[in-house]
Amino acid sequence: MRAEQTVSPSILRPIVWLAAAALCGSCAPSGLEMQQTVTCFIEATQDQEGERWIGCAAHGLADQLLGPAPGGPPEERWRAAYEHLQAVARSFLEQRKTGNIDLSGSDGLILSHFLSLGRGAYFMFGEPRREEGVDLLRMEVRLFYQMIDYPDHRRKGQTLWRLGRPLGTLYPIIFGMTRVGVREELSRVEVDWILERDASQRWRVGGARLLPDTAVYTTSGS
Repeated sequence: MRAEQTVSPSILRPIVWLAAAALCGSCAPSGLEMQQTVTCFIEATQDQEGERWIGCAAHGLADQLLGPAPGGPPEERWRAAYEHLQAVARSFLEQRKTGNIDLSGSDGLILSHFLSLGRGAYFMFGEPRREEGVDLLRMEVRLFYQMIDYPDHRRKGQTLWRLGRPLGTLYPIIFGMTRVGVREELSRVEVDWILERDASQRWRVGGARLLPDTAVYTTSGS
């Protein structure tokens, strides 16, 4: 049985909030609320938490993915979200086996799984902005693979997935078993998160735009 290592939310979150705090110590409350909403969306997606996801996803996005709300107990909607998030996670794992992930979707779900691979992955937020009537929050994702290249973090047969060129490519590295040549690995890339206010003026995530032109790669292997 091969052991696999992907990012653990418990590892990712402290780094995320530290970076966000360092960049946005003087951010307006609205900017902080937007950051919290995006982080909520990502964590709920990764953890497949239906109730939490419903609480931070835009109503239009939820209707698009789950169908119109049935009007029954909220638990029904939470369950539908949970089942959808489970299906997305399964789809991601199936695609991962092929070494390529379809990143054409704009809902941010597969993207949330893809960009948090690697124990050293973390993200930082920029300033919110508005373009053509759409509220956006820029996120820079960085992958520090050197942070997992220590003996304490690996064992023979353990699989680590590294992101490569072009975007969507995955390299499975199996310690003690895989011999790989020179390859280009993703170092950082940026994403625009689309945010909307609901009737109570609370920010919610309406989708995401991956920005391929911002991708930076480094050469690894020998």
